[in-house]
Amino acid sequence: MKKYLLSLLILLLFVSCTENNRAGNESCTLLYFDKAHGHSIISVSEVINAESPEASVKAAFKSLSVSPKKNLKPIISQSVKLLDASVENGICRLELSPGYHRLSAASKTIFDACLTKTLCSFSFVDSIVISCENADYKFSENDFITNSPRTYYDTYSVNLYFSSSSSDGLLCDTEQISLVPGTTLEHAVISRLLEGADSDKMKSAIPQGTVLNNVYVSEGICVIDFSEAFITNIGHSKAEEGLALYSVVNTVTELPMINSVKILIDGNEGYGYAYFDLSKPFTNDSDFLD
Repeated sequence: MKKYLLSLLILLLFVSCTENNRAGNESCTLLYFDKAHGHSIISVSEVINAESPEASVKAAFKSLSVSPKKNLKPIISQSVKLLDASVENGICRLELSPGYHRLSAASKTIFDACLTKTLCSFSFVDSIVISCENADYKFSENDFITNSPRTYYDTYSVNLYFSSSSSDGLLCDTEQISLVPGTTLEHAVISRLLEGADSDKMKSAIPQGTVLNNVYVSEGICVIDFSEAFITNIGHSKAEEGLALYSVVNTVTELPMINSVKILIDGNEGYGYAYFDLSKPFTNDSDFLD
């Protein structure tokens, strides 16, 4: 009987140790901004050798906070720290520093999406719970689309909205947009708007000198990061602001899978317009059509 109990105890200890250390060599998918191709989001596979699931999670979080290559930008801001992590019954619980709550709405969305998809790529994680300052946020992999799937090498017919030459309203110009390798459709379309119209009857409504810093799509929202010229090189009448804003919004929201547009200025929450609150997402509006 004693021999049987001893054998059972050894078996239970073996099973327990196997469960606690089953992370081992775990492959996960890390997500980064690709600076070389319009800051689209790309995945990088990495094998993490850790003693426990918790150690694997911490290693993945650290990897998302640094850049493995010059052309990649980390998803996780240095202001957000991982204070603790635990994994139980497929649920990964993360305690994050207050920097998480200071992220802008757009930055938080992409942070949540990429962190969730990275951690759920581990075999032992089905969902995650982020805890910050006594608030909990639960996510699963299916909650997010982290990047537009339209990264093809093809030609698309799109409607571009430019200002009329007299600045009375927006005119639609249908063009064929050819994508180059690694460029998303929304990036190509906005870049085309910045170039201006080919017709004498139309002109670009976007302020001169505006640079497209970044663009990505998450949960139907196209987040567009413009340089400061978008708010400084414009006359702040309602008409001028509306033409610039809805030239972008009406063009982009006609693309598949995009319902609204969020504007950032040099990576920060949108600001600087007198008649339109750039901190909020915008949907298609025909009021500015000529």
